[in-house]
Amino acid sequence: MENVKKKVLGCFQCKNAFCKKDCPLHVDVPFVIKGFLENKHKEVYEYLLENNIIPNICGILCPKEMQCSKNCLYTKTKGELIRNDLIENYLSDKFELNYDFPEASKGRIVVVGAGPAGLTAAIILRKYGFFVDVIEAQNKIGGLLQTHIPSFRFDKTKLDNLYNALKDHINFIFNTKLGIDLTYEDLLKYDYQILACGTKNPTRFCHDENVLNAFDILEKFNQNSLDINNKKIGVLGCGNVAIDCARVLKRLNNDVSIVYRRTIDNSPATVSEINEAKKDNIRFIELKALVEFKDGIGKFQKMKLVDNGPNERAGFEKTNEFEYLEYDYLVEAYGSKPNYDFLKDQSWFKLINDKGYLKTNSYLDTYFIGDYFLHPTTIVKAISDAKEVSNQLIKNYEELIRLKNDLKDNYVVLGGSFNPITKAHQEIIDYVYQFITSNIKILPNGSNYPIKNLLPYDERVKIIKLVYPDIEIDDYETKQNFGGTVKYLETRNHPFFIIGSDSLKDLPKWIEFEKLVSENKFVVFTRAAENNLSILYQNETLKKHINNFYLINVSVSNLSSTEYRNTKSSDVVDPRVYEYLMKNNLF
Repeated sequence: MENVKKKVLGCFQCKNAFCKKDCPLHVDVPFVIKGFLENKHKEVYEYLLENNIIPNICGILCPKEMQCSKNCLYTKTKGELIRNDLIENYLSDKFELNYDFPEASKGRIVVVGAGPAGLTAAIILRKYGFFVDVIEAQNKIGGLLQTHIPSFRFDKTKLDNLYNALKDHINFIFNTKLGIDLTYEDLLKYDYQILACGTKNPTRFCHDENVLNAFDILEKFNQNSLDINNKKIGVLGCGNVAIDCARVLKRLNNDVSIVYRRTIDNSPATVSEINEAKKDNIRFIELKALVEFKDGIGKFQKMKLVDNGPNERAGFEKTNEFEYLEYDYLVEAYGSKPNYDFLKDQSWFKLINDKGYLKTNSYLDTYFIGDYFLHPTTIVKAISDAKEVSNQLIKNYEELIRLKNDLKDNYVVLGGSFNPITKAHQEIIDYVYQFITSNIKILPNGSNYPIKNLLPYDERVKIIKLVYPDIEIDDYETKQNFGGTVKYLETRNHPFFIIGSDSLKDLPKWIEFEKLVSENKFVVFTRAAENNLSILYQNETLKKHINNFYLINVSVSNLSSTEYRNTKSSDVVDPRVYEYLMKNNLF
């Protein structure tokens, strides 16, 4: 304990602490240090447990130099780190993990992946009162912490301690793989799905049999099955995976060097990681990029650094000069990326952009968290993301409860041109059926609706019925001269009206706006990651009647009838609708 105190005594206790701002979890580091020095250990640990969720992991593996210590005034002044991470480690060893879990009574959630992000989400949601299943492909929790972080850098018994604290409250299902043992239909049995699958696809460029992958090496080392020794090996890359891999290989009596296309001070690895590697007598070869590897000879292009503008790391460019280095093996440690094959095979395919990345972190009742959404990042950032998304889910759940309590026996209406009905319309309707009420009506604009050039009303209704043969269609607008939504809602005894974020922004332009928002209730769906709450607060009338709005924070597809009319794309509408439109040459 006294050694820990020595490492944190210099903290300046800044009022506007950079360490708190730069921490992805915004841990109040001055509070933690002050409380620890005053021997308020239990209070500090409970704060960490609430804020960090899994401090017994985070404190060890958090890259301080890139986060809380990056702009620390003490570090800049004295040239040495304030080791607040040692406090987390000390307190995690001193106190038993003990989460306060209530009875599970608020619905069922599945979390796929038991890495740091998945565990964080599972704990937060179980603490709130959800019943939580965690599906894990391995036979233990921890994800890459369990399978790839070397034991000399991270004590795996901390994962065992965490599992023991959770196993009686969270249901863990091991040795179960997404897309193989766990199907799309299995996921849909839950009220909410959270995918925290991490980044398991290593980035590969060379496919020579003597060019190995760092992830395979680390996994085999952790399984005590790595049989490579007394070889000359070059590790390509200089992130934490490359450093771990080099140190592992060095422990097996190999001659190891790290070959990097930038300079080491421009690498993703922390100074402490690099120093540990140097202590292990690992050499660093800078400004070399592999071109090819053949018959044990690596052809490397010499690189030079260039100014990369405001980015923290310098850029690089080719010199067209080459150097040849001899190795028994090369190891690619260029990082990894998520595997989205499962999503591509399901209705979620629309969430993946042209570059193969997820466009949004949520879709209806499904959430994507941690590295699976962010791509390779630090453990603390993955935890922060999981925390934010889990709280978003809880807020959404509470808003749904408020909506259903206020709705009672009333019904909800989805209005629009339906010119034609799109997949986005269907997502909203299906969500309402599943989570809110089966008492939903469709209100198509009448053919006399101003501005828009619409298909005949009966034709649009017929198209809707292709998808929803039993849904009730309200024919009010086609039988009346257009008088605005306010008149319709008044005539129909004020059903709840569904709108999207785009309509919310335009609401002040609607007929009899003040009467409309003061006398009626609106269910607002997110359409394109809009901040609906900020929209409400920007207008005094909307702000005044904010309780008349129910903000359903789920991302539905950003598709519109206009988009179909312009593109004739089959991605915009249901296959039955598309077939009908094509067959009848509509639009």
